[in-house]
Amino acid sequence: MASIFSEIELDWDGRTYYVTPSMKLINRIEQDVSLASLARRVSMGDTPFSHVATVFTHLLKAAGCNTNEELVFQALFSNKDGENLRNSLNTVLSAFFPSTDSGEDLKKSQTEK
Repeated sequence: MASIFSEIELDWDGRTYYVTPSMKLINRIEQDVSLASLARRVSMGDTPFSHVATVFTHLLKAAGCNTNEELVFQALFSNKDGENLRNSLNTVLSAFFPSTDSGEDLKKSQTEK
């Protein structure tokens, strides 16, 4: 089945991790952080880095990485991993909001079965 979400690539601790958001993962994240609110705040230049760390931790864990929020939060300010994550933030946030085209593709793939 086609996914309505785009795969996310994250560089962390010398490895590259790949994860495609799912409704289950999004719901898990939104138990901690509102993705819409986070996207709005980031676009206004008011980035809550504790929320960013929480989102990236969920994604990294879903991709099989053994990390925690404190390590990710610290890295956001201190090393190459943090630079990679900060640079990918807008791309990551956009991956949670499917395009209308992908929704049509999903409908087609489900009706063709």
